Order: sequence, then structure tokens, then C-alpha cells
Amino acid sequence: MAQKGRPRNYDSDRALDEIMMQFWRKGYTATSMDDLATITEMKKPSLYAAFGNKERLYQLAIDKFSQVAQQRYTAALNPKYEGEPLYEKLSRFLQTAIVFYTENEGLQGCMVLSTAAAEVHHPQIQTLLSQVVCAQEKMIFDYLTREKDALLEPATIPLLAKTLLAFLHSISVRARAGENKEQLSGMLDAGQQFLRFVLKIEK
Repeated sequence: MAQKGRPRNYDSDRALDEIMMQFWRKGYTATSMDDLATITEMKKPSLYAAFGNKERLYQLAIDKFSQVAQQRYTAALNPKYEGEPLYEKLSRFLQTAIVFYTENEGLQGCMVLSTAAAEVHHPQIQTLLSQVVCAQEKMIFDYLTREKDALLEPATIPLLAKTLLAFLHSISVRARAGENKEQLSGMLDAGQQFLRFVLKIEK
């Protein structure tokens, strides 16, 4: 039997998708529990019972976004054919960020970076942001470590990981500021130029 106040067609995954997009559009502070109750079609007591308070809902939204982003970036970095050069895979990685951060109206940029960075007086959210940034950097670092034979200077992997992450963050900020896919193509060009300096590329 459905809990009192919860719609018959209640779907937790769909509700979390709606919650994630609401925070993505409006940010943490500007999003109210009334907003979240409206977009999930749940009464506030049911929303609290199902997911917790606003901070917990935001954390769940970050987890949901991180899962989606991880799937996108993993797919981009997977080789499309045997022996695909690292240059092509990392170029696709940057292109994926551009598409991901611009493809939906009102949902520009990285959901976490675009919303959590503004909460400078909320230590729990700052901690969540730091954890996401560290996880992003580790993902890139681990990937480059596996692909180290394609690097001109494998010892620079920590710096390369930070630089590629900086490209992702710059794309996110620019997308949030309103740049479209065509305008962001210059970031892809800049990233590819950087890759030519650090990768072994067959002439």
C-alpha cells in the first residue's frame, strides 16, 4: 500500500531525476522544499520520509549527477576500435563535456560545480564539492596512469590530470554563462593543442 501523501505512480528514480534537475536549474539556496514537492508531485511529509531533508536531497542529487557524468565520460574514454590513439579518446572526452553541459536548456554546466561553488557559507556542501572534484581528478589520473605509454613524460601525470580537469571546469563555467556548443568549440581546439604537446602522436 502506498504511503499516505505519496502518488500511486511514485518512482524513486524518476523523482531523483526531477530533484537533480531542479537543483541544477536553480541551485541549492534558491530551491525550496515546496519546489521539490511540486516537481516530484509528492507532499512534503512524504518527500521527507522518502529521501530526507533538503541537504540530504541535494546530496542524493549530486550522487545521481555524478553517476550520469561517470557513465558519459567512461563511454567517451573507451576505445572505439582496437589501438585507437589516446589523442582521439581524450579529444572525445572534452567533446563529451561540451555536449553534456549544453544539450539541455536550463541545465547548462556541471550540476555540482555550478551550484555547490556558490555555497561558501555551507561547510557540508563545500565538503561535497571537494569530494566531487577529487573524484574527478582521480578518475583522470587513474586513466592516464593506465595509458602512460602514450605520454611523452609519464612523470607529469598528476599535472596532466589537473590540467584536463581544469579544461572540464572551464567548459562548465562557460556553458553556465551561456556559451553554446559552437562557441565552446574553441575550448576543444585549445585542449587538443595541449594534448599535442604531451602525447606521443604518430606523424
